[in-house]
Amino acid sequence: MSESVVASSNPYSGVRPEVVRLSNKYIYIRDVLNDEVENRGEIYLPCPSNLPISKRTDEDFHRYITYSQRATFINYTGRTLTGFIGQIFSRDAEVKVPKTLEALIQDASGDGLPLIQIAKDACAEGLSMGRGGLLVDYPQVDTPSTQAQLENGDRRPVINLYLTENILDWDYRKRGSKMVLCYLVLKETYNDRDPVTQVLTIRDQWRVLSLNADDVYEIKVWREIDSFGDRDVTPKANGKTLNEIPFAFFGSVNNDAEPDNPPMYDLAKVNVAHYRNSADYEESVFVIGQPTLIAIGIKTKWWETVLNKVLRFGSRNGIALESDSDAKILQAQPNVLAKEAMDQKQEQMAAMGAEFLRESGTEKTATEAAINDSARTSAMSNVAKNVSAAFQYCLEWAAIFQGSNEKEVVFKLNSEFDLTRMTAADRAQLIKEHQEGLVSWTEYRNALRKAGFATQPDEEAKAEIAEKEAAEVARAAAEFAATTAAANPGNLPGEDD
Repeated sequence: MSESVVASSNPYSGVRPEVVRLSNKYIYIRDVLNDEVENRGEIYLPCPSNLPISKRTDEDFHRYITYSQRATFINYTGRTLTGFIGQIFSRDAEVKVPKTLEALIQDASGDGLPLIQIAKDACAEGLSMGRGGLLVDYPQVDTPSTQAQLENGDRRPVINLYLTENILDWDYRKRGSKMVLCYLVLKETYNDRDPVTQVLTIRDQWRVLSLNADDVYEIKVWREIDSFGDRDVTPKANGKTLNEIPFAFFGSVNNDAEPDNPPMYDLAKVNVAHYRNSADYEESVFVIGQPTLIAIGIKTKWWETVLNKVLRFGSRNGIALESDSDAKILQAQPNVLAKEAMDQKQEQMAAMGAEFLRESGTEKTATEAAINDSARTSAMSNVAKNVSAAFQYCLEWAAIFQGSNEKEVVFKLNSEFDLTRMTAADRAQLIKEHQEGLVSWTEYRNALRKAGFATQPDEEAKAEIAEKEAAEVARAAAEFAATTAAANPGNLPGEDD
């Protein structure tokens, strides 16, 4: 693998049509998840006047400011995503690596990010955007690594997560009966700090991964401005060049390079529509919520001489009215259409997986609950399994970089969910059926695992149960020996006087 950094007009900034087609959806979802909707102004909350900016009056601008300030954006989409990630990681992931990779579990990215945190971020990317990628990289070294350097983490690979928008271009070539990734362009950023002023500028760079004509893995990095000069390095795995790009795609449907449709786009759209309805509702409440005093039959002279051209009303004020005049309070009826639209959108979001929006007293039919839970479990399970496969691939490559046995690697996220849980009666019945031999131990454990009660791997659970049973037997034997000794002092158990 060789890497060079080049400063030039960038020939690698092109983007695949598949990414361009979905780019607006990616931006939309990012803005919602990052709580940027309220900062985007008329992109997500159009001005009520419907006039072009050039034709708006000062009153139009003022009205829009107050209109947008009253609107409330509640990030139901982000809360839903957080809940999904919590479900996946409610049980510990199964992670096994060679000793030389143990440091990678605590710091997988090289800048302090643990492996499980990267996995959480990857699952969030898969559930929201439907796609992402993981790249394994290795430090550029000139001398062979010692065993101590490998085990204490001084020299080790890192795993970097790439968001879907930053995977710009890719291609495959056929090798025998297999299609292999032979070209990949990843967009990155780097810090460019002026050595004199110390002003920091975040700039773009493009990492180009490819297999050359000899099937050797190469890397080029093109920068907006090259502050460091050209460099060429050739790291190897076990002293050998690589004939594969150590990059893994993952998605919401499968792990091929083709972008899957973003699963949370529909939820984000309804979330923004709910925000727009809230703006209309709050403006309606403000406008019609102010009572209006109406004075009927007051003559000009009375208005000027008695009332001093002022009408004050309330518990601390009285209104001196002349004969045949009257005063009334006009209170408009509230406009419930916007509120009904908000409620409807909350129901729509609930149907899309945001069950936390429902009040605790809200009931669902058994069929409705089964359909909703099944759909959500399916999406979560797919993402958990796809991300697991991507990390398994990357950790195997990390082991190869370290010269370790990649067959020792295991990475598996929880992919079984049952949000309805078992009742106490259900568990009692299951135990009874297990005791009567109608349900095997494996089936019993699987049922408890799906219900969220059994979290340990089966073998670990068996070992712990066996250990407790052995300890109980030893305790009972010790109690029996002590009781017998007390009953027969000075004699062996059962020995006659």
